[in-house]
Amino acid sequence: MPPTAPPHPERDELQIGESTIPYSVRVSARATAKRLEVTPTGVVVIAPRDTPASGPGSVEAFLLKKRRWLYQAVTDLQRREAGGATLPQSWERGAKLMYRGRNLMLEITEADVDKVSIRCPSRFHVEVPRGLTGPRRRAALRHAFHAWLRGRALKDARHFCAHYAARLGSEFVGANFAREQVELGDYQHMWGSCGKDGVLRIHWRLIQAPRVALEYVCAHEVAHLRHRNHDPEFWETLGGLMPDWNAAKEVLERWERETFGGGRGL
Repeated sequence: MPPTAPPHPERDELQIGESTIPYSVRVSARATAKRLEVTPTGVVVIAPRDTPASGPGSVEAFLLKKRRWLYQAVTDLQRREAGGATLPQSWERGAKLMYRGRNLMLEITEADVDKVSIRCPSRFHVEVPRGLTGPRRRAALRHAFHAWLRGRALKDARHFCAHYAARLGSEFVGANFAREQVELGDYQHMWGSCGKDGVLRIHWRLIQAPRVALEYVCAHEVAHLRHRNHDPEFWETLGGLMPDWNAAKEVLERWERETFGGGRGL
């Protein structure tokens, strides 16, 4: 009888033709058979505790058997996401843009400025250079908002990750957690990742989600500094970092359903 162990203790990738599909494994005491979950946040293999680490019956063998189905499922999801992403964002006065879970109105005025400027006390106050019209105006607004949102996403992600890294303990993150260890990601299928080098990458679009959703993803990835997979010890660690993580995860999933159903906007 082959030895058993939690399969693939680290996040891994499956190569199908020219496509690379990242996935993670969640070991479940309740699972009686392996199954796949394909969502906008990523591909997850749910495996029973007694799944062999390699050979027949392993996660790798299961994925190879399911590779055609998985490729089609991921392709269909990408197509649906792409369709939502192409929905036009209106860059006119009175239009709305999602920020931290709220659709805020754009107040756009012309001013004697060299480039688009953005402030957001309770709505977006935007100044655009006089005489900037048509496609050039729309492109300038889109570029400015893209940079503005990414800047705030990075600031928030570094704040949350540093907070939870401090709670995790120096034996796992080093004497000092460098905020530069947190970078922005732009993944197709997941909201965050924890690299082997300790770099945490958080999807920049989470700045459009409720703040607690971004916080959950940051806490989740910090917990991966201690546990690379999703074994029971991982969830125990996450619970120690963020006791209400389950409620925060539900907020993320609800926002995700609502947002993908109506298009991403930018």
